[in-house]
Amino acid sequence: MVTLLRHRGFVLIWAAGLFSSVASWLLLTGLPIYVFGVTGSALTTSAVFLVELLCGITLGSFAGALADRFDRFRLMSCVAALQAAVVIPLLGQPDHHLWVISLVAGAQAVLTQTFDSARNAVLPGLVEPAHLVRANSVIALNMSVGRLIGGSLGGFAITRDGTRYLAVGAVVAFVITAALIAAGRRAAHHATAQPTTPDRTSSFFTAWRHGLTTVLRNRAVRMTIVSVALGGIAQGLFVVLFVVFVSRALHADGTLTGVLRG
Repeated sequence: MVTLLRHRGFVLIWAAGLFSSVASWLLLTGLPIYVFGVTGSALTTSAVFLVELLCGITLGSFAGALADRFDRFRLMSCVAALQAAVVIPLLGQPDHHLWVISLVAGAQAVLTQTFDSARNAVLPGLVEPAHLVRANSVIALNMSVGRLIGGSLGGFAITRDGTRYLAVGAVVAFVITAALIAAGRRAAHHATAQPTTPDRTSSFFTAWRHGLTTVLRNRAVRMTIVSVALGGIAQGLFVVLFVVFVSRALHADGTLTGVLRG
């Protein structure tokens, strides 16, 4: 762990991932609470989550091809900036425009997958192979820490002024993420004598099809995807039903729901 902390580039990427995770969990926690509070309908709340899931399934598979084709640091910076821009519509009061929330949730799902793919792909160039497993473990820790912080803040922010504070918190976190990635790129380029260049020998869609073919032919990878998909279904059920249960059975407000979710 101490060795990893000596890599300035890795520390900056880790910090960027933490802020990105906090922002994502702000939205993942706050938006379902808001939708259920406005509509009182579990079906409508689940519909918003379904849009997010479908966008992630249909467009998320392109994330790996993007990470292989473009400079991964610049890709992460651009994605974080786009995530901040996508949240801006939530600064208003979309009470009767839930389609806005659906679009924001769907876009965030795709952008988050793109960011995570690029971040995971850049790690082998930041740390030595002997430390790669530990580096991935530290990066994965961001998910739990981000859920704890973002989940609690998401519930608190959603009760204050609709989605406004929620959006402000997410925008600030995404902007910080972009700045940290930019700093991490400079640190990585100083530490690497010969920075790797993206492989563009094939077209984008050819690389994407090749990736899908590789996944389908590898039984271990196929079973891993099935396992993750089942976990995602369970997570989706939990996200919606948890909000409904805590609100109706425990008569809790958004703040308590967010804290318990975290």
